[in-house]
Amino acid sequence: MRIFAPVAEVLNALSLRGTDVELLIGVANEDVKSIATNPSAAANWVQNNIKNYSPAVKFRYIAVGNEFAMFDENQKPGAETERHFGLFFPDKRPKYVISFN
Repeated sequence: MRIFAPVAEVLNALSLRGTDVELLIGVANEDVKSIATNPSAAANWVQNNIKNYSPAVKFRYIAVGNEFAMFDENQKPGAETERHFGLFFPDKRPKYVISFN
């Protein structure tokens, strides 16, 4: 199961039910910058949103951001956390060698 940001009601419900559901929890966009630049903020986020619910909630992954872009968006106006780096150059050449074979 995935939730895009910590929601106490969801985490409490999962911890009380004792299910085998594994959770992918996301970091809310407004928290990304602080946890990326401040180790204390990151430790607090983990304590408040992971450790306080574990092991009753089975956390599988922590996601930071939920999107990727096909092309770089580093020139996009707006919040820095909304800028994604893509898989292709603007001329559509791939940036990375990716093989699915």
